[in-house]
Amino acid sequence: MSGTPDLGARLAHAIGNALRRARLERGLTLREVADALDDHGPVISRTEAGHVLPKLTTLVLHARAVGLTLSEIAAIVDAEVA
Repeated sequence: MSGTPDLGARLAHAIGNALRRARLERGLTLREVADALDDHGPVISRTEAGHVLPKLTTLVLHARAVGLTLSEIAAIVDAEVA
């Protein structure tokens, strides 16, 4: 359908929203999450903004840093993208 984001874009947006919500609920800054992932921040910021789909290893580490499991992320994303 014209104007409908593709699945990749919808997944990126849903993953980013879930990670950002979890980070904010725990009172964490982007810097704190980036430090936990040994990242300089741009990947974390772009992921949370829904601009990129993270690699699986990055997703697992990001989820852990904000207190979520990969299963919890999958459930949140599945509900949002369905």
